[in-house]
Amino acid sequence: TDAVEYVVDDNPNKIGKYVPGTRIPILPVATLYERKPKRVVITAWNFADHIREMHKEVGCQWSVAIG
Repeated sequence: TDAVEYVVDDNPNKIGKYVPGTRIPILPVATLYERKPKRVVITAWNFADHIREMHKEVGCQWSVAIG
């Protein structure tokens, strides 16, 4: 949990909650545009191309987590 400051999601039912078993908050996608992180890890690997294309204006380095 020290390495992950927050996660973002576009599902309004998840916003304001926490990743299960952690104290990592789930924030709206707008957070990417506000905070301009240097690196974003995409955990939904099957949507990675779509996510990168939708949010290319963020200007970060994208990594994809494949479990």
